[in-house]
Amino acid sequence: MKLKTIELNVDISKEIYGSDNCQMLLKTYDEYYQKIGYNLPWV
Repeated sequence: MKLKTIELNVDISKEIYGSDNCQMLLKTYDEYYQKIGYNLPWV
C-alpha cells in the first residue's frame, strides 16, 4: 500500500480518483477544507 496526500484543487478526472467512493470523499474534503482551512499533512 502506498499512501498519497490529497492536494487542494486536485484534478478529479484522473483515473486514480474515478471510483464513486473517491469522488464522494473528494467532494466532502472540499466542503470541509472551506470550513477549517487546509494544512498539507505529512505522510
